[in-house]
Amino acid sequence: MSEININKSLLNKEIGRRVREMREYYEFTREKLAEYADISVQFLASIETGQKSMTTHTLYKISKALNVSTDYLINGHSFTSGTSKFNLMLETLSEDEKLLAEHLLQIYLRGLSLRELSTVQKFHFEETENNT
Repeated sequence: MSEININKSLLNKEIGRRVREMREYYEFTREKLAEYADISVQFLASIETGQKSMTTHTLYKISKALNVSTDYLINGHSFTSGTSKFNLMLETLSEDEKLLAEHLLQIYLRGLSLRELSTVQKFHFEETENNT
């Protein structure tokens, strides 16, 4: 029985650490994340320190507020183990939101390509002008 409590305690600490890391990554204060997740600042502090566990509903609200999957908060797949921060953010989106994100990314990448093309054309124009 005590082994289960130890494992639960360790799990709470690991989940809390990941919540804190993601909060700090987004540069949220505890107050701001608590507001986004609709929980008290004191409860969030207890979660981050591993002193308290949370319901699945609270886990869901925190994951949405942090734009990460509940799986990341529970299991802690690291960003370097094949799951990028970008993918973690995408996991929280609905299918419609994913389509919109894909469309916005395509526009952004097209803009980068045009900017690079413009730079190359400008360089080529300057080279031609200098050679004449």
